[in-house]
Amino acid sequence: MTNMDAHQQGIGLFKRARYEEALRQFAESLRLGDNSEVWNDWATAQVVCGRAEEAEKGFRLALELSPGNAQAAVNLGGLLFGLKEFDEAARYLKAGLKVEDEVQRLYVEELINACSAKEAPAPHLDPKEVEEFLLRFVQGSRAESAYFNTHLKRYVSTVSFLPHGQPGQRLLELGAAYHFISAAVKRLKGYEDIRCTDIWNGERQCKRTIRSRDRREQYSFLVDNFDVQRGSWPYEDAAFDVVLCCELLEHLHTDPLQMMSEINRVLRTGGVLLLTTPNLASAKSVACLLRGDTPYIYGKFEPSGISTDRHNREYTLGEIERLVRSAGFEVVKIKAENSWWPASRDVFRFLAAAGHPISGREDNILCLARKKFVTVIRESSMNLRERSRSAVLRNSMACRRLQSDLAEKRQKKPVCR
Repeated sequence: MTNMDAHQQGIGLFKRARYEEALRQFAESLRLGDNSEVWNDWATAQVVCGRAEEAEKGFRLALELSPGNAQAAVNLGGLLFGLKEFDEAARYLKAGLKVEDEVQRLYVEELINACSAKEAPAPHLDPKEVEEFLLRFVQGSRAESAYFNTHLKRYVSTVSFLPHGQPGQRLLELGAAYHFISAAVKRLKGYEDIRCTDIWNGERQCKRTIRSRDRREQYSFLVDNFDVQRGSWPYEDAAFDVVLCCELLEHLHTDPLQMMSEINRVLRTGGVLLLTTPNLASAKSVACLLRGDTPYIYGKFEPSGISTDRHNREYTLGEIERLVRSAGFEVVKIKAENSWWPASRDVFRFLAAAGHPISGREDNILCLARKKFVTVIRESSMNLRERSRSAVLRNSMACRRLQSDLAEKRQKKPVCR
């Protein structure tokens, strides 16, 4: 059977409302070879089967193969409209006005008008503006320049993903080494009161200044020196409105719930956490595994480095969602974007043909979450605040009983090595 035969069989099944069977035939067609029409039909079947995220990725792949596929543009625009992404929906719907069917074209025009009638979106920041701003501050050592060039796309995505600041809001940036993001959120997002953290051998606090190459702009920040994995941070409860935790989580060598509980403590209720971290389940990582290589983006040991220089643990999108929820946050928006490598379509074909998800396979995760409740804090015998791992489970009696049972089992059963 050729991919065309499988595609036609899928269309026949779809017309007879046998959608799951049609989806399997479209997947078989993709296994044999892909084209824009097959991805569009595969994604359409995913819509009918109630899997919007899979459908969105399929429509985007169809348009990557053939930007002029008006039907795929209409389908993606309609899907985004249903997800209330009106700005992006309008762009695709306008591209879909080239569809031949007059009735469908009238429907597309109605959707475009509906997008325009919706409430005005939040202030939009052009990614190009962010990039141009950041480029003005590239200077210093070769290592700094190399790091900047590697992470420029991620910087732009992070700054664009962060909501605009309001007067009087305080922002804490964790693990700030070069302060490119610090300067960008101050200048472009309106956050005036920014505090930073880092870790080094030396004084407990310092003031760092970042200057543009032409010396016309400069921004200064107070940076506190402490390990985010240990003890109580030097800030009062509910001291900040926003916390940035960007490309830090994967460097931790201890349970991340200690850090997450401290983020919860220093944020006011309703405050925002923006967390970014590499995606262990990305298409890039899948391709590496299939070749027999490591899926880690950066898991190597550094000569004379410390334990947090490397990526000690990378996470999947689902794990990040569960982590922030267990720490007392509700997810506002979570997505994956390619910050470092373009994804191979062959990996998506392989995943789709095997019936595995293709959405959320980009190499970097961006999660915007809002503090929903205060995590439980227990006092130690020395009357110092400690954050237990179970604190985020809201003092559940059932969880404590479970932990007790597990502790007894560990004592009775020797550990195999």
